[in-house]
Order: sequence, then C-alpha cells, then structure tokens
Amino acid sequence: MSIVERKSQVGRERRAERRQLTILFCDLVGSTSLSTSMDPEDLLELMVEFQHYCVERIEAAGGYVARFAGDGVLAYFGYPVAQEDAPQRALQAALALREAREHVSGPDGGALAVRIGVATGLVAVGDLVSAGAHERAVAGETPNMAARLQALAEPDMVLVSDATKQLTDGLFAFRSLGPQRHKGFPSATVAWEVVGARATVARYDGRRAIGLSRLVGRGSELSAILDAWSECRDGRRGVVSIVGEPGIGKSRLLEEVRGRIDQEGGVLWLEGGGASIYDNTPFHVAAQIARRLIDPGSGGDSPDDPLLTFLARGGAGDNERRDDLMAEMARRVCAAAERQPTVLVVEDLHWADPSSLELLDLILAAGGAGRFLVIYTSRPGLSHRWPRDVPRCKVELSKLDEAGSAALARAAGGDKLSLAHISAIVARADGIPLYVEELARLVAGQPGLALDDALPRTLSDLLAAKLECAGQTKRHAQVAAVLGQAFSATLLAAMTGMQAGEGEALLRDLEARGVIVQEGDACAFRHALLAAAAYDTLPKRERRELHERAAGLLLGQDPAVETARPEVVARHWTQAGRYREALEAWREAGASANQRRAFREAEHAYRQALAVLSEADVPDRDRLELTIRAAFNRVVQITQGYSASEAGASTLRAAALAERIGDPGARAREEQVKWRSVFTAGDYAEAEATVERFMALTHDHGDAAWRRRFILRAGLQQGFYTGDLARAERDFVAWESLRDDSHRAPGDDVLSMGIGGLTAQMAGRHASGRDRIHRAFEIADGYGTPYDLAMATHTEACFHHFAEDAAQLANAAARLAKVAADSGFEYASHLAMGWLAIADLDAGRIPEGTERAAAALKGIDRLGAGVSKVFWLGVLARAQWLAGEVADAEQSFRQAYACNRQELAFVPVTRMAHARLLAASGREPEAARELSRAVRLSASMGAGQFQFRALVALAGLSQEDAALGGRALRAARALAHLDHGPADRIRFDALAHPAGAGVRSTV
Repeated sequence: MSIVERKSQVGRERRAERRQLTILFCDLVGSTSLSTSMDPEDLLELMVEFQHYCVERIEAAGGYVARFAGDGVLAYFGYPVAQEDAPQRALQAALALREAREHVSGPDGGALAVRIGVATGLVAVGDLVSAGAHERAVAGETPNMAARLQALAEPDMVLVSDATKQLTDGLFAFRSLGPQRHKGFPSATVAWEVVGARATVARYDGRRAIGLSRLVGRGSELSAILDAWSECRDGRRGVVSIVGEPGIGKSRLLEEVRGRIDQEGGVLWLEGGGASIYDNTPFHVAAQIARRLIDPGSGGDSPDDPLLTFLARGGAGDNERRDDLMAEMARRVCAAAERQPTVLVVEDLHWADPSSLELLDLILAAGGAGRFLVIYTSRPGLSHRWPRDVPRCKVELSKLDEAGSAALARAAGGDKLSLAHISAIVARADGIPLYVEELARLVAGQPGLALDDALPRTLSDLLAAKLECAGQTKRHAQVAAVLGQAFSATLLAAMTGMQAGEGEALLRDLEARGVIVQEGDACAFRHALLAAAAYDTLPKRERRELHERAAGLLLGQDPAVETARPEVVARHWTQAGRYREALEAWREAGASANQRRAFREAEHAYRQALAVLSEADVPDRDRLELTIRAAFNRVVQITQGYSASEAGASTLRAAALAERIGDPGARAREEQVKWRSVFTAGDYAEAEATVERFMALTHDHGDAAWRRRFILRAGLQQGFYTGDLARAERDFVAWESLRDDSHRAPGDDVLSMGIGGLTAQMAGRHASGRDRIHRAFEIADGYGTPYDLAMATHTEACFHHFAEDAAQLANAAARLAKVAADSGFEYASHLAMGWLAIADLDAGRIPEGTERAAAALKGIDRLGAGVSKVFWLGVLARAQWLAGEVADAEQSFRQAYACNRQELAFVPVTRMAHARLLAASGREPEAARELSRAVRLSASMGAGQFQFRALVALAGLSQEDAALGGRALRAARALAHLDHGPADRIRFDALAHPAGAGVRSTV
C-alpha cells in the first residue's frame, strides 16, 4: 500500500475535527532531583504509581489521558465524547491531582508536589502518523496555553486560563495573578489560581453569584407552581416537576419561585443537585440536602453527625445500618416540615444517583403532618415513579415567542444592541433563553461580530454534547450543516451519494435522536446553534470542498436538485473561496431582495458583495464597488436610518469613488444620498450646502425634472424644520405639481406629502393637513413598501399629536411599532417608541412612558439623528416632570431649547408643554413667559395653529391679569377664522363665552 493510500485510509477511519476542548497539563515537581537521589528501579515504580493515580483521577472526572511525557501527563476533557461540563470536570480532576502527596509517597515517605495548568479553547483534533506510531493529537494555542500555565504554577498550584475561569465562574473560587506574558503569545493574558470548589448545592448557585437574568414569558408556569405551594402550605405534600430541554430556563424559573416564597418568611429550603459526573455516586444529592438540614446556616459539614458522615461517604463503611440511616434522614426531614413549611429542591434530577432517588421516595412516603413541597428540574425523558398518593404538578417549559426573546435580548445586551442585532439574535436563538442571553452578551461585547458565524464559547460544550447524540450519523449532520439550518433531503442525498432508502433511514435516525426535524423533503436542525456546532467541527479544507459541491448542485448540475435562490448559492461560493462567482451571486441576491422590498435581506447581500469584492480578481474594481456601494447606501439608510454612522461613511466612500473615476452623475446621486444623512442628523446648514453642490453637479447633466423634484423636496423639509413654513408650503405645491413615480427612493414621496400635511396643520389649515396625510397613505399603498408605510404612519402620529387626539395617536404608534419591528427598521422603531411613550403619558401610565421616552431618545442619539431632537427631549422632560423628577425635567427642557438652534418647528409645542407643567405646579408667571415665547415664535414661523393655541392658553392662565388676558384673547379672536382642530376650537369656545367652564384646564 502506498503512503498516499495509507494516509487516505487513516483519514477515512478517523477524521480530523475542530472542537472546543479543555486541556490539562500536570507535571511532577522535582523529578530531576528524584532521578539523582533514587535507584532507577525505585524511581520507575514511583512514576508508575504516580501515573496510575493520575489516570484514576482524570478518568473518574470523565477525562481522556492523551499522553505521558516523562514526569508529566496531558489530558483532554470533552474528547473523545463531548461533555457539556468539560471545564468543570477538568478543574475537579485538577483539584484531585493536587492531592497526590496524600496518596503517592516520595522517597523516604516524603510528600510529592505537582504543578497543573488548564486551558479551554478551539483546537483541531487529528492523527499524527510516523514510523508506525499512531497518536491522536490536538493543534492550536490551547494546549500551548495549558503548558505555559503549568510552567508558571508554583508547587501544588492549579492555574487556569481566562476562558476556563469564565466557563466555571461561580462553581470555583479563583485568585487573579494578573496579566501574564507567555512565550509565543502576542499579548498578556490573565492567569487565575483555583483556590477550591465552592460549596454549592445546586447548579444555579454558581449562576446566582454572577447575576440573575430577567424572567420573561413564564407567568402561567410561575402561577402553577405557586398554587401548588399554597396547597402544601395548608398541610399537604406535593411534587412539582419543571421539565424542559437544556437552556430553556428551568433554573431561572426555580429561582423566581424561591424569591416569591421567601417573601412569606419562615420557609426552610433543602436543596441539592444532580451532576453528570456524580450520576452514579451514592447519596451525592442526599448529602447536599443533609448539609442544609443539619446546618442550614452555613451548609458546612458536621463531623459529629453519623447521618451526614454516612451520606458524605456515599454509604460506604456502614452497609448494615444503611436502611436505618435512610429512615433517620426521612424522619428528620418530616420533623423539620412539621416545625416550619419546607421546600425540598433537586436540580437536574435526570442526573441524580439511584440511592438519592430511593431516599426521596422514602421521604415522600413517610407519614406525619409536615408541610413540604418537592420541586425538581429535569430534562425530557426522565421516568421515575413517585408514591401514588402524593399530588403531582408537571410544568413543561416551551420556547419563548419572538417578543419574549427580544425582551430578554434587550435585557442581557443593554444599550449596545441595535434592532438588527436583536432580530438576528431572536432568529438564531430559536426561543431558548440561554441561547438568547449568551448571544446577546457575545454581540454586546463585540458589536461588529457577524452573528451568522457566532457560536458563544459558553454554549460550545453544551451543543457539542447534544450533537454527540447523532452517534454514527454525526458525519451526515455535519454535511447537512454545510447546507444551513434548513435543508432538503434530496440535496443532502446528492451531497453524500446516499441511495434513497439509505438516506431516508439516516434522516429518521437523526430525527429520533433529536438532532433534526423532517416534513417530507424539508428538513431542519432543531436549533440554528446546533447546526452551527456541527459546522464548526468540520476542518476548513473540507468545508470549502463541500460548499463548492453544494453550489454546483444548486446551479442545476444535478437534475434531482431544485435550483436555489441567489443568496443561498452566493453563501456557498463565498465559503468555498470562489470569490468571483460569489460576487455576482451576492449582487443578484441584493437586486432581487431590493426589488421585493426586502430591505434587510438586500442590506445583507450588498454588504457581503462588498466583503468578497476585496478578495475577488475583477477588472475595473472602483466602478464595480461604486455600483454596489450606491445600492447599499440607499438600502442601509432605510434599515438603519438616514443618519446612521455606517450610512454616512459609506456615502463618503461612494462619493470619493465617483470623483476618482470622473462620473458627475454618480457624484450627484451620492450628494443626494448624503443630503438625507446630514439632514436627518439635524445639520440643516450642511444640508443646504449639499443641495447647492448637487445643483452645480447637475446643471448640465441628468434629468431636469428629477433634479427639480429633489430640490423642491429638500426645500420643503428645510423650510418645515427650520421654521420657514411659507417656504415649505411654496416648495410643497411646486413639488406636488411635478410628482411622478420615477427617480424615487422609498420614503421620499411619502415623507414629502406627510410633511406637507404637517405644514398645513401648523399653519392653521387642519382639514388640508389631514387630507395630505391621507394622500401619503395612498402613495404608500401604491408603492407597496413597508418603509413607505412606516413613514406615512410616523407623520400620521405627529399629526394626531399636534391635534391632541390621544386615541388616534396611540393607534398610529402601535401600528408604526409593528411595521418597524416586522421589517427591522432601526430608526423607525425608535420613533415608534417615542410615540408610544407619549401615548403612555397621555393615558397616565407615567413609569412606562418615562422608560419608553428615555429608550427612544437613547436609540435616536445612537443613530446620530438630530432631526426633531428638540421635540423628543421635550417628551422626556414631560415624562420626568410627571414622574416627580422636576429638576431632571428642567434640565431636559434646557437641553431641548439649546440642542439645535437651527431647528424651530417643534419649539412652540415644546414650550407649551413646559408651560402646562409649570402652571400645574403653581408656577404661573413662569408658565406665562413660556407661553409668550411660544406665541412670538409661532407668529414668526407662520404657525397659526400653534400661535392660536398658545394665545388661548395664555388668556386662560391670565384671568387675574385682565390686561394680559384680554390682549391674548383678542389676538386669539383674530386667528379664530383659521381651520383649527377640534380640541383647539373647544378650548377657545369655552374661554370666549363666560358661561364656559374650567378655564384653567386650558393650560
């Protein structure tokens, strides 16, 4: 057999894999001096005894002894079978090895010492073959880090990497040695000494030390458990089971239950937990419960208590009294329950040892009047028969819905997560709370991370262990993962060369093992992250080969496989390293998504196209980048917001490219895109300058009507926001006469029509403004894009707020929130949050309104949107004032008036809101000053409606100052002929006729 054939055979027998491992290095201290002081035969006997001790302790913890090197040992945890608690097992083994001096004696009975290093990370596992020797070895920085930590350790010290420490935090106590520089590593990393295992009695104790996550979507389940507790508190016993897959939130729900029950006071908690490493250790769970029972204050051992000694030793040494001692344990639990209500908790009962389960049955079957409830958590599939006469309540936890997942992601990731991040996390986590939290934390810590490729280190071991359930079909699961979370059975068969019957049997096996679900030809991994875990185990070269094969099959090379959408083919070409083919496929995918108004998908496709362009060997690169970037810029302004930093930077890049290749038409188009960005940022002077540059560039080029429409749209919005309503109305009328459906981007025409409606409303033409808002919706319906609908709804909400129609405003706010969330529009979602805040405040829901107002402003600020910031700061100030935070509210009002001197549109309505709050607080002179300012500014703007409203409010406020009140009322009468909204007309009529009631309510 040739060398090539031999290597091929080895490769088929034992494939290389990428996987996360925890690696342990243990070295015997002073072996060189031992070799000079001991007879070689005695030394050999000592080394054999030491090695046997190491193997025993490592294998007892589930580790794999990979190699002995002289006086040292190398062990893997999470290999050859993945373990969800591999780092924890490694540290338990390390602490046991540290006790070698008590079990293996040195020369003349002296103590031995060891140094231990442990590290966790990504490795490649494969075969090393040389001169007939065959070794399974790992490659990567992780084994090197473990070796460096072992060398750094002092005698009988266990040092671990930062990654290992993070994965076991709360379960072990650590001491930082600070940043350490290791040979061969580019930067210093923190080393941690393991002080010892924490005295936790349940797995959740470790997480409790780190901090509780938010409980979401478990209201009915919580109520069911608390109802069961109420019955037991009244004198009955019971069993509650909380059942669900890993990460579904069993421990978090249990912790919430404890918090609620603890509020009653006087409850005894007896807690224990199963662990996979101790699933066959007698009385492991029972010993934990006994410690809480015998010494509830500290949980420490009581060496004088024979019961605790018996349980702690796993029942060893006292077999004759086993039944008596178990009965004694049951008696003590029942006696405690007679003294005070008792909750007996067992986490991970599926890992509980048989002896502890036997003892639990004995406790429940015992008589007496004790009041206690057994609550346990387990994964699906546990079969244990409890005593028949004990009431049982089973709580099965299902996945969170999208709203619950999004709420949990926001809570875990905080302000660092965008709407796009949250949407991607929700889609990828598939409703599993643990997945949501870990993905949110990962993205919050690395905002630029591509979530499609992200697999949190904290989930790697758990998912790898779940993937091991595939058994011999794991290889096919890996190939399926190349195709994505969802794949077709036909395509998988073509990829693997399976015959029909063989493929059907294999897929049934994968489904039975809980790896996939199947319906006809459509298959999918149960979780997106499970597919990611399977994919991550493939070596890179094999990935490329499989992706290339998939792309070829999807392009019709196999008649049995249906052709796929361009974005699917593009992904395969990209991962195969075929960048020219990938570039064309991503461009096609972007254009297709844009045509369907699927803007989020278009953004992703164009972003990928720009990424592969840097790798592709293509001619005329600048012009090609300009074409892609121009399409990307228009889409990203819709998805993220016109003023988003990425949109601005990409627009500048496109403008530079257009100038470099000498294309004035392209430069003009990018100036138009830039105008949207700087205008939304609230820089109206720069927006005006941008229009002038656009005019210069298009003076002798392009479509004159298109040029004129843009200039008029820009003038309309410039006039509105800077308080020149006459210009806004003039440019609106001219624009409307030229409007058609050509040369438009989503949102342009709808916003122009909507702002035209607000212009008319402000000027005192309420009906005309309402008609224009209706026409904005007609345009949106005609174009059929969700972004046009969002912008029409935004202007509608503003119209209803100006009209003081709270019910209609709340309706519009809810509709805007839905379309923004459904379509992933970042800026629109923050606008919706702001309108919902106003609806809350109008309805008297002050805490909710305050929270939403702050969140909206924070989101708008993060996107760099300065337009309307005067208004949103005023909304926050109103919320703060109503919440009793008057000093903060005053500060927010000052910020509103000073934040953008160029913007005047919303200053009058903000000052009127300020005046209303001042008057309600008994500060009427200050309120009058704010109203007078609103009157003057409204008059200068031509905002007849606001001027009229401020005058009516001032007249009502100034009843004791007849001169001021009279002047205000006369001025209001002079504007009464305008078409004001119903609310303004009612207030004026009440004030103008002395028989009317409640003049102070006008402020």
